[in-house]
Amino acid sequence: MNVFRTTFIGLLIFGGSIISNAQESSVYLMGSGGSFSPLLPRDGFAGKSISGFYSASRYADKNGDISNVSENINGWYQQFMFFYVTKAKIIGANYVIGAMLPFATAEKNPSNSYRRNTKLFMADPYISPIGLSWQNPNYQLFGEYRLYLPLGRYNPDNDINIGKGYYSHMISLSGTYFFDDFKFWSASLMPRYEFHGKKDGSGIKPGSYLNFEWAITNSQNRYWDFGVIGYAGFQLSDDTGTNVPPDSHGVKDRAVAIGGEIGVLAPKISTRFAARGNFEIYALDSPVGTMITLDIYYVPNKILFDE
Repeated sequence: MNVFRTTFIGLLIFGGSIISNAQESSVYLMGSGGSFSPLLPRDGFAGKSISGFYSASRYADKNGDISNVSENINGWYQQFMFFYVTKAKIIGANYVIGAMLPFATAEKNPSNSYRRNTKLFMADPYISPIGLSWQNPNYQLFGEYRLYLPLGRYNPDNDINIGKGYYSHMISLSGTYFFDDFKFWSASLMPRYEFHGKKDGSGIKPGSYLNFEWAITNSQNRYWDFGVIGYAGFQLSDDTGTNVPPDSHGVKDRAVAIGGEIGVLAPKISTRFAARGNFEIYALDSPVGTMITLDIYYVPNKILFDE
């Protein structure tokens, strides 16, 4: 256990100190995880509804210099996530499958040179055919593979889209560790690696990404908690393809955010309600904005809702 604690704290510090990719560049919507995100039931279904709003009025160029922009970037999203933890065991972990169905809207406003896209459309969903959940009274680990499907609304001629326009693969290993038997203090770390296919209609293949979310949480009692959160990560490889703009060669999108979260537990219905805000404080070649998120997490699990 001491080895696990030392390793986990080291990863948490590393994950919180690195530079992250831009919000719209990662297929995973960073800032949507938050505290206790990796927790799953010992078996059976769990579900999560995530609602959020992203807004940016500043932009960081490839040198990190920040300037105001004439088009405010606004986006609203809604995600419905489902997990099923089976009783089947693989290397000591429960086998898990999952899926996510997202909807979103986005706009750049005001500008006569951009097409506005303010209607609600389906974004790119994912399926998770392989997941493994290791559970202990003091910690949980959850590893999974996701396949993101390019089914969201996408047009290569638009300056802003709901869908990405390409297939993506994501591998992750997330964990939550409770520092005491009463679960007053906990830490969560959620690293994710993404690699992508070619973007439809452009021949561009986006570079791979390594993303992190993290949280340090204090539970005051069995009904509410608060914590410090953030996301971080960076683009690992260059965008490739004949249509990559010349001034974008060798440029890797990056950003970092930090924020806070408040959670309310309802043990009788095995549900946690949470509100959080992430504020991007550094970026390269991307907007610099704010992510506000509300979620409802149904997870019938004694590790969180201990009587």
